[in-house]
Amino acid sequence: MQEPDFILLDEPTAHLDFGNQIKTMRLVKKLAEKGFGIIMTTHNPDQVFYTGGFVALLDRQGKLHCGVPGDILTEPALTQLYQERVCVFYSDELKRQVCISGI
Repeated sequence: MQEPDFILLDEPTAHLDFGNQIKTMRLVKKLAEKGFGIIMTTHNPDQVFYTGGFVALLDRQGKLHCGVPGDILTEPALTQLYQERVCVFYSDELKRQVCISGI
């Protein structure tokens, strides 16, 4: 049996309830830790902070920004992209950056 080098996931948590979103992202992270390359599309920036790696963000002007999540997924960039206030901060408890709406 062959194992792929890369796994392509197109919004793997779309239409899932919150618990199954967490389980899915936990599995994605485990696969990446085992050495699989993960290429994933998502509309949830917090999932990117959870899984880590590299990110590509296409802004509203069509410009592509690539790099590590902390450099690319900033409050100004996400607020401009989603046209809504977005908060990004480091959680000591989770030991990672998190992204939430600014409601």
